[in-house]
Amino acid sequence: MFVEVMEGFNGFWVNSDTLEVGLDRPETLNAIAFLKDTVKEGVSPPGVTTYQEEETRRFFQSGQAAFLRSWPYAYPLANEPTSPIKGKVAIKPMVHAPGQSAGACLGGWGLGIAKSSKHPEEAWKAIKYFTSREAQRRFILNAGYVPSRKELFTDPEIVAKYGHYPQLLEVVDSAVLRPPIAQYAQASDILQRYLSAALTNRMTPEQAMKSAADETRRLLKAGQAKSA
Repeated sequence: MFVEVMEGFNGFWVNSDTLEVGLDRPETLNAIAFLKDTVKEGVSPPGVTTYQEEETRRFFQSGQAAFLRSWPYAYPLANEPTSPIKGKVAIKPMVHAPGQSAGACLGGWGLGIAKSSKHPEEAWKAIKYFTSREAQRRFILNAGYVPSRKELFTDPEIVAKYGHYPQLLEVVDSAVLRPPIAQYAQASDILQRYLSAALTNRMTPEQAMKSAADETRRLLKAGQAKSA
């Protein structure tokens, strides 16, 4: 989620091309200040820093919050016949600073072929099938997941069942990637620890992000040394 907020404040985590780290830049600190203000001003509940994904959805769906940042799966659930907020939900791109652009974190499932595969040609045929227009179309109509094919967002039959898909396309068009780096898991752990410390006032945002940036730079430098 923080990738989205940073994008909305013109900040960044790691530039995958140059391996530059942006966590201690003013834009990142502005993004953290915004998140802290949502709690301070009562826009976000005090316990938001401890919630997991489904807890936030249930909180929102029970009518206790005006806004929810979540994945597309939450929309049909919010509009189920038994939902207290059925018919009262809209989708908007993520918030952003004045003069900046919204950014939605790109999720999804990746399909790949292992180098050690004994059946790479068969695996490639399976990938082509699962990513084909008709296979995705059937999957979407049955399960409600978001397609990777742009034309399916405006497919008449899909839109007839999921009227919010054209709005989702607007969000997808401004999507941003989490940094595609080999050390992503370790970098994510670093950011998570220090961002939590900043949001829960255990460290100042400046201290937390300087430490996060320094650790991330050491991690990336060590990775470069190993691959050299």
